[in-house]
Amino acid sequence: MHKASSLLRNIKLDNTVQMEIIPVSEVDINTIIMSLKPKNATGCNGIPNKILKQRVHSISKPVTYIYNCSVTTGIFPER
Repeated sequence: MHKASSLLRNIKLDNTVQMEIIPVSEVDINTIIMSLKPKNATGCNGIPNKILKQRVHSISKPVTYIYNCSVTTGIFPER
């Protein structure tokens, strides 16, 4: 363990890769939902794609908010 700890301490931060967080927009969410195949099985939420597509304008704003908060904070729903 001592050798691994020593190696980790000596890593130069200049060699790390930075990941930029790019928020999604309501338009992005609308496009993704509308591209879903209506005949596919429901996801873990149990909501058929057909219903998601019918209600896209009602759900796109809250889905966008939840997604962007999750990506920004690193906290994701378990289901």
